[in-house]
Amino acid sequence: MIRTILVALDGSLRAQTVLAAARELGEFSGAELRLFRVVHIPPDIPPAGPTNADDIVPRELARARRELEALAAGH
Repeated sequence: MIRTILVALDGSLRAQTVLAAARELGEFSGAELRLFRVVHIPPDIPPAGPTNADDIVPRELARARRELEALAAGH
């Protein structure tokens, strides 16, 4: 019996289709969906030295959260 489905989303145009398929499977099995989104620091940020990377991480996390909330709400 499936109780939880981890739905990995990447912010692409395909994310809505993936979520729709997961919703269908969740409805069929009665499983709860857990949305998951990886956030990474862009590769052009150097690993050492003075940067504004500290500002990037919270901004990217907030953007990913907004994307997941919008997908979950069906927007």
